[in-house]
Amino acid sequence: EALARGAEALRPGVTGAEVDRLVRGHLQAAGYGQYFPHHSGHAIGLGHPERPYLIPGETLPLAENMVVTLEPGLYRPGFGGMRLEQNFLITASGAEPLSTFPLTLIACP
Repeated sequence: EALARGAEALRPGVTGAEVDRLVRGHLQAAGYGQYFPHHSGHAIGLGHPERPYLIPGETLPLAENMVVTLEPGLYRPGFGGMRLEQNFLITASGAEPLSTFPLTLIACP
């Protein structure tokens, strides 16, 4: 759900801080804020990672034709962690996911 909240906000003119606020806010409201110690995502280009970062305080806005990843993850000390990651192309009207891989939990016996 946190990834979906961030994805809904991806569009030209939105800052990385705004996207992070939605992702981070959802995790905090669900009681998982203490397990989210890092960024919500970043742009993808020739370097890794690239701006705009999806972090508090990022002022660089998203622009059409940028590619970004949303990657919220939860980490519990002494237990482990998990992260979902999905890449998006920023379009004039929003964002388009670059894969159709399902993000549902698959339990293996």
